[in-house]
Amino acid sequence: LCQLEMREIHSEIRGLDPLEETMYSGEWVAVNALEEDERQGRKTGIPTRAKGTIVVDPTEINNAYSEKSSRDDFLWKPTVFISYSKSNLRQRQQLETQLKLLKNEGLLNGVWHDRMIDPGDHWDGKIQFELNESDIFIFLASADALATDYIIQYELPRALDLQSSGKTILVPIVIESCRWKTWNKGALGALNALPEKAKPINKWRHHSDAWSSVADGMEVVCRKLIDKKH
Repeated sequence: LCQLEMREIHSEIRGLDPLEETMYSGEWVAVNALEEDERQGRKTGIPTRAKGTIVVDPTEINNAYSEKSSRDDFLWKPTVFISYSKSNLRQRQQLETQLKLLKNEGLLNGVWHDRMIDPGDHWDGKIQFELNESDIFIFLASADALATDYIIQYELPRALDLQSSGKTILVPIVIESCRWKTWNKGALGALNALPEKAKPINKWRHHSDAWSSVADGMEVVCRKLIDKKH
């Protein structure tokens, strides 16, 4: 979790190019070098002071960073689109941490949200493309989200259409008490929401328990989709 937090912090700092390293046999090794060697199916040579160059299997060193199954390019895994209000940035980041754990377990391909739109991109077109390509649509339900015109006029109606056609699974995650159940004549209220029993996250005594419940529920969704594909 500490590593995930550091990656999250670094990703929010524009222009920062951090070097992530891990230690092996007393020497620091760049993680991106291990990952590239693994993708190419080759061994990693590590220069050491005492033993010369040691040749190792990169997957054996890199297990601390992700499970082998999560790096299997041939295994289909679902992608997630996150719909949220800018007021709920912190909650989106907490959700991303939980989804990163599922990705490391080989249950997710990736996560997308509007902060990933690059300079110069057509923001509306990019959002529509990513939404239509997603396998799981997560709506972080809050009063601010329900008051965001773009979400209620485009994102949620489109997600409901995709769910009706069997293309996407729509999962509400309830952040706070709000009128999510009554929106659009109860269209969201008919869905099974997270955390457990749709209890708002801010009503849990320990928020970490709420997010753990969210992760457990998302695991069920991911496994259902993966099993359907194989």
